[in-house]
Amino acid sequence: MEPTEKNPPYPVVFVAEIDEEHEAIGRVVGEMVDGLCSAAPKPDLRTITHRLVDCVEKHFAHEERLMRAEQYEFFGWHNKQHNAARKRLREFVRPVEKGDDVAAGVMITFLSKWLEGHAGLADSMMGAFLRNRRRGRTD
Repeated sequence: MEPTEKNPPYPVVFVAEIDEEHEAIGRVVGEMVDGLCSAAPKPDLRTITHRLVDCVEKHFAHEERLMRAEQYEFFGWHNKQHNAARKRLREFVRPVEKGDDVAAGVMITFLSKWLEGHAGLADSMMGAFLRNRRRGRTD
């Protein structure tokens, strides 16, 4: 894991609060990469891992609230993607807590690639829907 891999540029969905949350997740991923590259003490990696999972969970919950409030027709499909990612992320927590740096690296790779794909399609679709709904309220 190279330090240059931190803070991946996730696709922008043009919904400010969602883009800010993606950036926040990227910053925590960057901290985890730094922790792995600098041989940070394991308690630090555990703390960062928990912060990362919490950040992702809050982001998913926020998106889900927005989709429900706007009656987004693809909510079920989008939510299934969130649930699959939640499940996969939870699988990494215990190995990382036990000091498994490989699991931490795999977790970072999984989340970065997953979020890039998810933001590029599912979040972009949701973002377009939300922007159109919001525009319709101001016309």
